[in-house]
Amino acid sequence: MRICFFTSPALLSASNFNSPTTLSSCTKFSLLRKDIRLFLRNKVAFGLTFIVPIIMIYIFGQVFGGMGSSGSGPSGIPLALIFEEESTLASAITESLETESAFRIIKTWADDAGVEVPLTEARVRELIADN
Repeated sequence: MRICFFTSPALLSASNFNSPTTLSSCTKFSLLRKDIRLFLRNKVAFGLTFIVPIIMIYIFGQVFGGMGSSGSGPSGIPLALIFEEESTLASAITESLETESAFRIIKTWADDAGVEVPLTEARVRELIADN
């Protein structure tokens, strides 16, 4: 099957066919058909182009799926906040983190007497070291 398109009489002139950079539509279609056949025969190229991305999309969809919808995705991840100084920016960040269901904000800890004490950097390092 040959498919050829000629768009204007100027392209049919002999000077255009002698130019090494100008290809007729028949030549372009036959080269395209040849390259598609070679590509489809090469199983590695076909797999890396189509099959691997589909598998990766499936894997990432299973791992991170539904994070945009309500009630799904990670929740309750402990996040320790240390207030070195009170500012409106720190309060705004804290409020926005508290509204996020993915995090469980920890601002205080109970000492040996059971009294809630604000977190310090040293205490957070101890908690991380103790796991």
